[in-house]
Amino acid sequence: EIYTRPDITSLGHYEKEGTVSDYDALIFLAEQLKGTKKPFLGVFFSSAMHPPFDSIRKEFNKFPTNGPDGGYLNALNYTDWAIGEFIKELKANNLYDQTILFVVADHTLGWGENGSFDNRFKIPFFIHSPNLVTPGTVEAVSSQADIFPTVLDVLNISAPYVALGGSVFDQKLYNFAFTSMDGRILGWKEDASLIEHSGKKIVFKDSSEEKTKNMETRLLSFTRAAHDLIKQGKWVPVQSLEVYE
Repeated sequence: EIYTRPDITSLGHYEKEGTVSDYDALIFLAEQLKGTKKPFLGVFFSSAMHPPFDSIRKEFNKFPTNGPDGGYLNALNYTDWAIGEFIKELKANNLYDQTILFVVADHTLGWGENGSFDNRFKIPFFIHSPNLVTPGTVEAVSSQADIFPTVLDVLNISAPYVALGGSVFDQKLYNFAFTSMDGRILGWKEDASLIEHSGKKIVFKDSSEEKTKNMETRLLSFTRAAHDLIKQGKWVPVQSLEVYE
C-alpha cells in the first residue's frame, strides 16, 4: 500500500508547502504497521531534510537560522526527534524487538556544489536493531547500489536476485562506489583512490597510471551495464561486469 499527503493528518510540528511533516508521516506509518501481518516492509521518505528548510517549531531551532547550515541542522534535529518518536511507537506496539531499521540519505547537503569528493557524495547509512544486529562499523567503500543486497543479507534472504552492487558485509566482493553528478561527471572510488570521468575522458585522478586505467575500465563497464540493463528491464550481479570490459 502507498500513502501520500492526503492520507496523513497534520499535527502541526513542521509545515512545508506541498509535503507532509516527518513526525506526522512516521506516526502514521507506525499506526499502519501495528495491524500489519508479519513479516512486513515499510518505507519512509523524509521531506524535512530537503531544501528549502522552512520554519520549525521553536523547540527544534537549536542553531542560528542566519548561518549557512542553520536551517539544515535544525531540520536534522527535528527529523532525529521524529525518528525517536517513531521508535517509541514501535516499542509501545511490541514491534521494536523484531524490527530492523535501515536509514540512508539519497545525497549530501553539498551535492551539486564544488568541494571535496566526500563533501559532495559521502552519505550516512546505518542499520539499527539492538536485538538482531551486532553493533559494529564497516570501513569498506560502498554506495547506494549496495543497499538492496545488504538489506537481503541482513534479513537472511537467500533467494536468487540480481543487482549491480553487493552486501557491504560480503568481504569476497571488491569494494567500490559509483557516483554521477547530473549525468555529466561520473565518479569511481576504490579504497583511497578516485577518478572522475566525463564519459569521454578522465578529468581527475589520484592514483598510478595502471590503477587509474583499471578503474576507468570498471567505471565505463558499470555505466554501460547499467544503461543497457535498465533499458532491457534487467539487472546483473557485480561479478558479471567483466563481460562489458
